[in-house]
Amino acid sequence: MLHTYNTRTKEGIHIDFIRSFLGQKCIKYKGSVLWNLLPDELRNIESTRSFRNKLKQFCIDSSVNV
Repeated sequence: MLHTYNTRTKEGIHIDFIRSFLGQKCIKYKGSVLWNLLPDELRNIESTRSFRNKLKQFCIDSSVNV
């Protein structure tokens, strides 16, 4: 959680400012960006197996190339 203020992005992962192109390729940056793009229904799944299956289906349905 970013903060406790009632904003649209309070549930997202904070993404630090990255200056270099190489820094934008790292897993910490890319993973945070991709996680914030997921709908809330996927982010709230607690089971790893269920998350994996629903994520695959989400990627297929929305034509997201990860």
